[in-house]
Amino acid sequence: MLKKQSRIGDSTWKSWCVGIRFNLSSPAFARAWSEVKLQTSDETDDFFSELGRLESDKFVSDPQRWK
Repeated sequence: MLKKQSRIGDSTWKSWCVGIRFNLSSPAFARAWSEVKLQTSDETDDFFSELGRLESDKFVSDPQRWK
């Protein structure tokens, strides 16, 4: 994730979080995301596990502070 690697700044990250949250709230993306979450696990896909973490943190956490 680019934020985790310090490749984007805080303002860009906040803007991206707003966009990700908005897109995942649409019915089509919400259905697809629900399916992806059922079919993947933290061990099998880093991208989706990071997206899941962001979602569970209400889209306000900073990946640079994740353990």
